[in-house]
Amino acid sequence: MTKKTNEQLKRELKEQEEMMTVAKASYDELLEQATLLQREHGRRLTYLRLFEKFVNDTDRMLTQLKMDITEVNASYADAEQQGKEATGEDI
Repeated sequence: MTKKTNEQLKRELKEQEEMMTVAKASYDELLEQATLLQREHGRRLTYLRLFEKFVNDTDRMLTQLKMDITEVNASYADAEQQGKEATGEDI
């Protein structure tokens, strides 16, 4: 095993410090990008939830409208049937 000189150890330490600085900068950049992505996806999720609520409300109102129309049609049919029965007409 060879003994390293003080100069060699200092160089290796300096190289490791430089690599650590580069790695820290890369980490910070990745963390910033991840934070921005998370914020953007949060905004998108908010809009998706709004659209989902709109679709659900619209679907609920459409279902209610169909039920109301069916009920009105049934009452008209009953009234028409009663009118024909009162006059003695056959259907």
